[in-house]
Amino acid sequence: MEERRKFVRLDTTVRIRYKVLIPTEDHNDTNSRDLSSGGVKIEVKEPIKPSTVLWLEINLPSETDPLEAKGEVIWQEKIAATENNRYEMGIKFLEMDLNDRNRLSKYLFSLLHSKFEQKSN
Repeated sequence: MEERRKFVRLDTTVRIRYKVLIPTEDHNDTNSRDLSSGGVKIEVKEPIKPSTVLWLEINLPSETDPLEAKGEVIWQEKIAATENNRYEMGIKFLEMDLNDRNRLSKYLFSLLHSKFEQKSN
């Protein structure tokens, strides 16, 4: 099977706050399942349809201020092994401030660097 991703995804858990931009203004909190400079996979309690646009607040452990982004739900599916109906969804970043994108890249690079160091030891 051919890999179609443009960005390397790293398994990392960061705190994320999200909200559906239309029609509600309610915020929800969750954790990432993996993260890249192009998007994020999160776990949620309620399914959100593909093409839905979300506002995201991403709290990196190395940063005091959260990153902000607008993202589009690309896919979602129910997690089979859960009894309390949880869903995974892939979100593609649509908009992110250049400074926030640079901070995300710096975090991902440091995470990747530490994983390579662990493998070489």
